[in-house]
Amino acid sequence: PNRLKVNLKVPEVIDGMEAFNYSIESNWLTGPAASGLKYELEMTLRDGSALLAKKSKNLAGYTFRNPLSSFSTSEISVAKGTLDAAGKASGKADRNKAVYQAPGLLAASVVSRVFEEGGDESFSLTETIYSPYKVYVGVKPETDDYLETDKDHDFSVVAVDCNGNPVGNRALDYTIYKLDW
Repeated sequence: PNRLKVNLKVPEVIDGMEAFNYSIESNWLTGPAASGLKYELEMTLRDGSALLAKKSKNLAGYTFRNPLSSFSTSEISVAKGTLDAAGKASGKADRNKAVYQAPGLLAASVVSRVFEEGGDESFSLTETIYSPYKVYVGVKPETDDYLETDKDHDFSVVAVDCNGNPVGNRALDYTIYKLDW
């Protein structure tokens, strides 16, 4: 059982292009600061491309996932250290340099672990968003039904940032391919 209370603060959206700030604080459940204990932060990334369409009703029906990109859940150690006398630590966590060919926005679970001197650990879990790109392109077909081959079809296309806000003044070249037959 956890004998330490662990609080972790990370950004609501982690910018995958740079290291991110974090702060961790831990106290014994009896009250005193967990001073001098070691801590680790690990981040698990998974496909979160559906998160953008949920951010605004204006984005409903848009797909922000690259179907040609494969991505499997990955777990990465992002920070390690020792808590100070007040049971606190802060710093910049390593960005995930291993994230390439992400299909879109990623959901991130950051686990913070604080280790007692005897080896037991207490942990907490923080959910956030990991944004590997600055701009996301969404595609919305004219219908949810199947699209016939050899016919013209209309698609709506939108470019947004990781918060679902429109991003203007961008040149965008795109081609739509048939993947299923």
